[in-house]
Amino acid sequence: YEEICKIIIDDVKDVTFIHNLHPKLGVNLNPQNNFFEENFKAFEISKTKEGKFDYICAPLLLHKVNNLDLFLNNIKARLNSNGIFCGNFFGLGNLQELGTLLAEEDISACGQPLQRLLPLIDIKTVGMILQKNGFKNIAVSSIPLSFEFESLKQALHFLKENGESNCFKLREGSLLSGSLLKKILEKYQKNITLGFDVCFFSCLL
Repeated sequence: YEEICKIIIDDVKDVTFIHNLHPKLGVNLNPQNNFFEENFKAFEISKTKEGKFDYICAPLLLHKVNNLDLFLNNIKARLNSNGIFCGNFFGLGNLQELGTLLAEEDISACGQPLQRLLPLIDIKTVGMILQKNGFKNIAVSSIPLSFEFESLKQALHFLKENGESNCFKLREGSLLSGSLLKKILEKYQKNITLGFDVCFFSCLL
């Protein structure tokens, strides 16, 4: 979460400089701790989500939104003219090692891979979605982030703490079975690296 926030904060600062904007009040839509507020002193950050803002930031949030068009319309309704919207999606290369690991265990257990990870999106599609919903001056970049863990159990705990507690739901809606999870954890006790493909964006209203 903190690594994501650092990049989004820099994006807001870059947009204000490039377009000679002077935002005053903004909001973080996903405040998981005080990191964003403590490290972004350039402008005022609202403690509520009511009213209109000069900038809106959405770290680690949009990949879990079911109706993205409706969400973006709500963002537009909350932004002032030339307001800044920054956030991130997860790209197509996200969590490939973990996805392969889980798919192999699914095939071994039930003959087919199951949909356990959240939906992913590419850079081009991010730009198209924002443009379709009326945003302008759109900039999208893909940045790889990776973290190494001593065990798969530690890695899964990290995912849960960073808002991925529902990433192991099956298409049918049932949770990853306890027996299969136990089998996976017993088999993979070695170090594991979680590789994230993060698509960051910034745009204006």
